[in-house]
Amino acid sequence: MIFITDFYRGSRLMHGFERDIINDPSKVRGKSVTQIVTMLADGKLTDIGQTAIAFRDFLNNCPIDQLGIYTNQMVAEASDGKIFQDIVNTIGKKIGFDVVHGLYQGKKNAIGFDGYWSHKSLNLVIECKTTDAYRISTKTLLGYSNEIKEEKGLQSAPPILLVVGRVDTGDIEAQIRGSRADDRISVIGVESLLSLAKASVELSDGPASNSLRNILLPRDYTRLNDLTALITNVINEAQQTSQDQAEVNEELSNETPNKKPEVKTTNADSLTDQLRSSMVKASTKTLGKLEKANSRSRAQFVTMDGEAYFFLASKRYADTYQHFWYSIQHSWKAIWEQKGGGLALGLEGKKHFYMIDCKTVLEWTKFLNETLRPNRQYWHLALKESRDRIEVLLNKSDTNCDIDNFKMKLNNQ
Repeated sequence: MIFITDFYRGSRLMHGFERDIINDPSKVRGKSVTQIVTMLADGKLTDIGQTAIAFRDFLNNCPIDQLGIYTNQMVAEASDGKIFQDIVNTIGKKIGFDVVHGLYQGKKNAIGFDGYWSHKSLNLVIECKTTDAYRISTKTLLGYSNEIKEEKGLQSAPPILLVVGRVDTGDIEAQIRGSRADDRISVIGVESLLSLAKASVELSDGPASNSLRNILLPRDYTRLNDLTALITNVINEAQQTSQDQAEVNEELSNETPNKKPEVKTTNADSLTDQLRSSMVKASTKTLGKLEKANSRSRAQFVTMDGEAYFFLASKRYADTYQHFWYSIQHSWKAIWEQKGGGLALGLEGKKHFYMIDCKTVLEWTKFLNETLRPNRQYWHLALKESRDRIEVLLNKSDTNCDIDNFKMKLNNQ
């Protein structure tokens, strides 16, 4: 996705070469990040100038690997904290946070944070340091947090994430522990933050991404429940994504029969396949005989009337917001519009599943988050369980959708 701000300050309009650079950062791949800044607007990063706007748009369009190159340049030079600050905030966006950029230079009566990141109920105050050569003032950082709490009307003061350029953060960690602020401040090296961003991009916006964001909070790892939940979510979602990609490969192989993708079977695959088989068997009571759409597809089945049904199964995620997660491929829309049919959703550990007609599913997609990549386009369908109620989370709507009316019993129950 391309980000570009149509910005005007005074009478100045962005030049064509600036727009080219912002739209396609690869055109300046051989330039250092400091050189790139000088090519934008007046070349000076200030809180009221145009350069900061253009530079942040440029960074938004950079792939994570390119941000890593620029980060290494800044850490090696340990010179321009403004550039480093903007890169760190851009990484925050890649992880999925809404980001408010802080000031480059402190001002009277202004909160001096470097960044403010938020996602749903998670809030973080960001402080950036290219080096740990200087002592930090935990009192000042905690003051920023308390001021933001008052300004934004938060229930509690948001924790602070200190992002450091150097790999060795031992001195800073010791300072935080010594000040007894380790329950309010966490520390991460920028390389680790980049790795987190890469993982988040691969996982899109599923439950594991929420766990990855939460890992940035200060915590006591004497109790390992949260860390275990994170690992479980990442593994489960990676397996789900692998299965979904196999379905995409199957669709592509149908278009080019001579190319057969290699599909690896895992224990997780067999478990979901068992649940899928149970759903298919139970569905024959209402749909009649079901046959696989082709020999390679595991999810798509057709009725004797030619209607297309997709059978998906999800593991249960250790997440307080979404407990089951599926991806709905964009390519299925055309199939449903032509043939009709529906979507069956299986839930790990449940004695039932849900059979939803395609018209309802397509209506839901208007309110779902989606991933758009050159080789994959899909909607994120998440279910939340509260007591005995299961809801579809409609992220772009004010309300969710109770799906109890679509419930069906599994045959083996």
